[in-house]
Amino acid sequence: MLTLRPLAVILSAATACFAVWAGGVGAQDERAAAPSVAADAFLQTLDPDQLKTAVLPPADPSRLDWHFIPKPTRKGLPLKEMSDEQRTAARTLLAALISATGYERAEQVMTLESVVALLEKDPVKRDPLKYYFTLFGRPNDAGEPWAVSVEGHHLSLNFLMKGNEAIASTPLFYGANPATVPDTLPKGAVAGVEAGDRILSDAEDAGFKLLDSLTDAQRKVAHVDPALPREIRSAGKGAWTPPAMSEQDGLRGVKMTPPQRENLEQIVLWHLAPLPEAERAEKLAALEQAGGLRELRFAWLGATEPGVGHAYRVRGPSLLIEFVNSQPDSFGNPANHAHAVVHTPDGDFGVE
Repeated sequence: MLTLRPLAVILSAATACFAVWAGGVGAQDERAAAPSVAADAFLQTLDPDQLKTAVLPPADPSRLDWHFIPKPTRKGLPLKEMSDEQRTAARTLLAALISATGYERAEQVMTLESVVALLEKDPVKRDPLKYYFTLFGRPNDAGEPWAVSVEGHHLSLNFLMKGNEAIASTPLFYGANPATVPDTLPKGAVAGVEAGDRILSDAEDAGFKLLDSLTDAQRKVAHVDPALPREIRSAGKGAWTPPAMSEQDGLRGVKMTPPQRENLEQIVLWHLAPLPEAERAEKLAALEQAGGLRELRFAWLGATEPGVGHAYRVRGPSLLIEFVNSQPDSFGNPANHAHAVVHTPDGDFGVE
């Protein structure tokens, strides 16, 4: 049975938070704000021109336009064009939308842009302040939905809100380049970052732990393709509907031992950890209603050892998780550039 209790283990294992934005109070204090209050407070700090950029109509098609690549520009208002006060309000809004773990991961992703800027010697393309905040509509007393997008390189957070309740929270994307910070990074070059740091380590290690626990017969079912997909399948495809479930989705949980299902559960909990507790509980309840861990499938693609390109997927009727580590980092180290995404099949962005 799925449970929230193991999440405490995941939260306690999270790495130290990397500060990115100037000014502001700690994330724990920021989470005191309700999403609608935080959104209104953020908007009140903006001037008329900034409001035109930051607030779009609820039905604007760009709400479904998401990607994780380092685009020259995106929808919304970037942190780079905000004052310190506005950045503090923006981070308060972000903290109100996601869990403390999700907030921490977002800061870590942004901080890695400074690492890549050093490694690639390109601070213009790789900028930890090129993350964009967009509201689609505004919080209101009429019960009309409103939405928020927070997006930049290796980060895409998308929430459809009704009042202070998130009615959709996917696609939910985090990436890491480098997946493991190399020894070539000079000590102290980026505050809070050290050689060997791995911000998506728990997701990757949990996948290998489950794979390594499988018998030969189980592996034949789970290892669906020795060829490696270059990327996750959905970026840039809007409210993407994955292919119908099939044997290509891997090994069913019902065919796993109880310890193996516990490993599968840890994968699910890690990927859902960015969601606020109430919504995370709803996601887990939906999984339980659809058969729980026994009806989830686990698929492995690519190499079966670290350091060589690999990927895994976890699929159920109400959930799709993809993790891919296929690309080299900025120094050419293989399989050191990881992407992780959560989808709601037939429900991303709240679109059915």
